[in-house]
Formats: sequence, C-alpha cells, structure tokens
Amino acid sequence: IHSGLDMIASHPLGFGFMREVFAQAATSMGIKNNLGHAHSGFIDLGLALGIPGIVLWLLFCASLFVTGYRRFRYQHFDLVRYRQLIRC
Repeated sequence: IHSGLDMIASHPLGFGFMREVFAQAATSMGIKNNLGHAHSGFIDLGLALGIPGIVLWLLFCASLFVTGYRRFRYQHFDLVRYRQLIRC
C-alpha cells in the first residue's frame, strides 16, 4: 500500500486504465514487483485515474448519499407500511 501511495504521489494524474496498472506503474518507476495489483481497490483506482479521478469518484459517492438522504428525509415516509413490507 505504501509503494502504491508513493506512486500516486509521484504521478498525480495517474497512469491510465490498463490491465494490472500497479505492476506496470511499478515497472515504469523501476520498482521490482511480483504482484499484479495493489490488493486495494482504492490504490488501483488512484493509480489508474490519479488524484482528480479519486476526487471525482468521492464526489459521485457523496452525491449518491446526499440524494438518498434527501429523498428519505423530505418525502412522506410511512413507517408502518415499511414495517409491513419487512415482515413479509
């Protein structure tokens, strides 16, 4: 994970989408590597998309959360009917 974060820091715009981006990024930086991936989806995402891609991904996830929260809070929510659906 630490080497993946170092690679993201050295290439903040990412390496681009490719198969086994961690291995190819390590090879291009001169790091000997036997792994095909970083064992962390976020590190692989950061290596592929860079910091701007990570920020856009987090904004997308935040927008989903905010939209869901607003729909839950502001729409009429019939708790009794919801409980009946769960019991079935």
